Amino acid sequence: MVVEEGYSRGFKVDYVRPSLVAEGITECQIRFPNVPIIFCETRKLAQEWTYRFLAAARVGLAEEMVGANAARALESAPPLAPAPPTPAYARRWASTHDIVVSDRGRIPVALMDQYLEARARGDTSTCS
Repeated sequence: MVVEEGYSRGFKVDYVRPSLVAEGITECQIRFPNVPIIFCETRKLAQEWTYRFLAAARVGLAEEMVGANAARALESAPPLAPAPPTPAYARRWASTHDIVVSDRGRIPVALMDQYLEARARGDTSTCS
C-alpha cells in the first residue's frame, strides 16, 4: 500500500483525529502483515516506487518460474549400489558353511571371493 504523504503529515489532517489514523494504520498492518505500507512524500515519488516494485515483482516471478522449470527437468538419481560386505557377514557365512576362519584380523581373499560368489548366486543364508 502506497500512501502519497509523509508519515508524520498523515497525522495532521483537519477532519480526522490523529488517533483514528494511527488505529487505521495499525489495523491494516495487523490484518495484512505481508502487505508493506510505504509513505511517499509526493504523488510522483509514490508512482515511481510503485513502478519499481511491480517491475521487481515481475522479475522475481520470472526467476521463480525458471527455477521451477529447471527443478522439474532434473533427473532422479540412479539406485545405490549394494553396500560392500563386512567381515562379520563373511565370517558368519563361513561358519554356516563349515569353513574355518579366525575371529579377528583380515578375511582371506579366497574366502571373501567365495562369499561374494555365494552372495551373487543368491545364497543368502546369513549373507545380508
